[in-house]
Amino acid sequence: MVGVASSLAATGCGTDLTKYDLAYLACSEGLGFNQAGVDNLWQRLRGYRSQGVSFEDAVVASIQACGSVFGSDDTGAAGCRACVGLIAEGVYNSDGSGPSAVNQGPQIETINLKMPLPGNYAWRLTIEAGGQGCLDNWVDPGHQNLNYFSLDFDDTSLTNGKVQSWTDVPVYPATNGLVVFSSATEDPYNGFYVVIDHDGDGNLNTGFSTRYLHLAGVPLVKAGTTIGTNIKLGFVGNTGEVIGESHLHFGVRYQNKGSGDIPQLQQSTIEGHRISDYKCDRGSSQAGYYLSSNTP
Repeated sequence: MVGVASSLAATGCGTDLTKYDLAYLACSEGLGFNQAGVDNLWQRLRGYRSQGVSFEDAVVASIQACGSVFGSDDTGAAGCRACVGLIAEGVYNSDGSGPSAVNQGPQIETINLKMPLPGNYAWRLTIEAGGQGCLDNWVDPGHQNLNYFSLDFDDTSLTNGKVQSWTDVPVYPATNGLVVFSSATEDPYNGFYVVIDHDGDGNLNTGFSTRYLHLAGVPLVKAGTTIGTNIKLGFVGNTGEVIGESHLHFGVRYQNKGSGDIPQLQQSTIEGHRISDYKCDRGSSQAGYYLSSNTP
């Protein structure tokens, strides 16, 4: 890490801890966000922390600022949003103990997930956690109560500033786990879907699990199979009760519960963002796009 530390020192951002180095590497290289943008975001979040702004509020404010800072540059804004969580973790955790130690008291169990769509693309968010629609003002009741910590992504991506609609978009696990349910027939509401237990013991009442709804057809995996993120679960579809275009409903639960007041879910992340920090891009006519680092 000597070379990385030297380059960081040249930016004036310091080399306090390896967390800083890793955040810079992940954003400037892994997510394609340019160095000047990383520096700007880093300084913004350090300012929030010095003012006593909480980790969660600083992340939300920074994500909202991405749209205004980059204006019509959709690629820059997407890279900015994708890096907020990583940079915030480095800034707020100079002791290496995690954001919960700074703002939430004792450590709680969390999970860090990847977006369940192909990597190297930024995918369009259509419904936020809690049900707020991104393309209109409608609130989806299917994203409340047990499904509060769920997000909808459609089959539209943003790459190099160009919006592209896809067919046959593969769906991948958000992290390794055990398939505990794979529908052989179409459910009237969920369509064809898969449930994965990430403790690997097959008991949804302990630990974290994820749900992948409205797949295009019978899933490609069977219940009882242990899988990694490189295994296709199926394809984005519109089976079950779907209003509008094809999309993936991706849900996260803890001990088979998903309401908005569960601390373990409030603190868990997808691609470095807390789940509730995935927001529509209120600064433009388009919904927000979020970058995936999952299997290309």
